[in-house]
Amino acid sequence: MHAANDTVGEIDQVPVSAHTLWTAQHPLERIVLLGGLLLGVLVTESTGAGLAVLVTTTVLATHSGKIPLQRWVIALLLPLGFLVPAALALAVRVGAEGSTLPAGVALSRDGLALGWGVVVRTLACVSCTLLFIMTTPVHIIALAMRRAGASASLSDTVLITARLIQLLGGRMVTISRTLVQRHGTSSWRARLRSVSLLGATLLVDSLERSTRLERGLAGRGGLTGDAIARPAWLALDRARLCVSIMLPAAVVLTGAYTVRTLSVAAGWVR
Repeated sequence: MHAANDTVGEIDQVPVSAHTLWTAQHPLERIVLLGGLLLGVLVTESTGAGLAVLVTTTVLATHSGKIPLQRWVIALLLPLGFLVPAALALAVRVGAEGSTLPAGVALSRDGLALGWGVVVRTLACVSCTLLFIMTTPVHIIALAMRRAGASASLSDTVLITARLIQLLGGRMVTISRTLVQRHGTSSWRARLRSVSLLGATLLVDSLERSTRLERGLAGRGGLTGDAIARPAWLALDRARLCVSIMLPAAVVLTGAYTVRTLSVAAGWVR
């Protein structure tokens, strides 16, 4: 019974992001702003629009979102690691005349331009998604899903999964430090042993916590998102909503026009 009560207390402790200028605002304003930026990049298919959106999301993240610049850059580096190899693949041409490599492999100028554009536009879209995730608490996302018509079971699953991941993340750091102190990192065998024990311990711990969550919810008669999520956002402001609608269009069009003009002036395009 005590385990069930402890579990219910853990569930109610919904992780909330640090206070930002957007925390008290209606989430629809954020969704419209970031969704408009993302949609603008997809519709225009312009590298200039992608660069403008990427700069805009960075400014919003560091200013309005209060996200440290170093953390924001690190968050963008992970998807960039997948995008760069794909862009390099687009830059390679097979069967090129005058190539000294086997099968006529050579770099294509058009392929490089295409790969650069794909990387910029994709990273801009990813930055919009990351900014929303990093500035919006999970319980607000869950309640917004409920108000949008999603089922209660879906929003409850989002809450429970987020809480479980947070708990396991803290446990992983603690267990990893303990294993490193016990086995060390002097050899690859010691590192392999530590990683293996970490995975096994986390697997058992996740199963135990999942069981506790299930028993705690059963003892309470189920879970309702409204009982856990208590957002304190303000009413929808029409002025801020209008800015959220017009800003993406201004950023996308300005970026596309500026890069196009500079490219024509430099003689890169006609």
